[in-house]
Amino acid sequence: MKLRQAIHWEWKSLFSSPFLKSIIGVFILASIYGMYKGRQVFLHQKEILAQFHTESETAVAEALQLYQEGKLGPESRPWVNIRTPFYAYLVYLQPLVGLNPSPLMVFSVGQAESFPYFKRVDIFSSPYDHDMVPEISNPERISLGSLDFGLMWIYLLPLVLIACAMRIGSFEREVQLYKLIGTLGNEKKWKVQRFVALAIFFLLLLSLLLFIGWMMGEGQANLVEIGTMGFWAMLYLLFWLVLLFFLSELQLLQTGQALIFFMAWILFALIIPGAVQQAIALQFPNTLSLEMIDAKRSGKTEIYEQEFRITKAKILESHPELDQSLPDSLRTERALEGIYMAAYREFLSEVTRKLDSVQSEKVSRARAWFPINPVSFFHHRLSHLARTDYDAYQQFKQEITHKAEELNFQIFSQEWEGVVVDEKIFLQTKKVLNGNQ
Repeated sequence: MKLRQAIHWEWKSLFSSPFLKSIIGVFILASIYGMYKGRQVFLHQKEILAQFHTESETAVAEALQLYQEGKLGPESRPWVNIRTPFYAYLVYLQPLVGLNPSPLMVFSVGQAESFPYFKRVDIFSSPYDHDMVPEISNPERISLGSLDFGLMWIYLLPLVLIACAMRIGSFEREVQLYKLIGTLGNEKKWKVQRFVALAIFFLLLLSLLLFIGWMMGEGQANLVEIGTMGFWAMLYLLFWLVLLFFLSELQLLQTGQALIFFMAWILFALIIPGAVQQAIALQFPNTLSLEMIDAKRSGKTEIYEQEFRITKAKILESHPELDQSLPDSLRTERALEGIYMAAYREFLSEVTRKLDSVQSEKVSRARAWFPINPVSFFHHRLSHLARTDYDAYQQFKQEITHKAEELNFQIFSQEWEGVVVDEKIFLQTKKVLNGNQ
């Protein structure tokens, strides 16, 4: 039998079976709904971030107007003195850190629904604050509560393939047609052609779903991004087709073949990811946020109880760029509180880095199991491309720490130098806090 004939035969059998047509139809509708849900999350996050950026620009414009009018602060808040770095920057230049949503989020919402994507940063902010919710506890495992295209393709596609392939070879053996097939040609070649026909059908379906997802993402994803997403989705499809083909070589009857296919799905989709996750959870308990709370309580008390001379010496050693030409008594008067605040900020950054290293080790251990955990591997690839995985959120967390450190340094260094903030200094500091943008 030629390949064209095998494709015609296999596709005809798919569309002539009400059972298979209903399964494929439900899969397509569920995938489109998952992409629609991803589109909603994508558009919502874009809208919220745009609103916060507008609020930031409004605050800057208000501050500039006050400088131009020669005022010390707004009349509604007489305690705010915009000539001092502390009030000028914490009130009007508080950095906004946002995780910009990728248009590929349409395909894989990942953890975007469960974890924050923006934060107003102050000098004591950290990625483990109460408004950032607990740390990502399942960085390499699909969230069963998130119905998106990634969930459909990773979990439900194998079940659809099993329903379509469980009769290949087993039905012919059960009704004794395999002998006739053997006389007409090579039985294995015939089986390979039928699996190839299935592969072509689902690749065409994948292309259709990618196009629909690209349209739902407002066409913002470029062809390279869509092609890369399609490449990994195709590899996952081929993984299951090859696995099912070799399992069909066990030459079982229909019931036995369907059972062994389903057991393979349970093993790769549930047992292995669950076992890996449980092993990682036992080794790395999810207590990082609690550790940060404890560190804040004990660390702040210890720092503020330290002798000022010792604390100041440590800060000056950490920041040799600070000018030390003026009398020490004047420096102390200007930045007495700033010295302790700088010390506490450094303490928070150190604790954050330690907790991040634990989290990174936890994720590395989970990824070390990828060779025998292909479902989690392919899910990670889809989420990584959509920037909804652990790596994207880790960059977001690091940016929070960096902005908090920079904001604290700008306030402390300018107070140390006795800077009186004017419009020019305000704009220069804004440029530094925004990364020279």
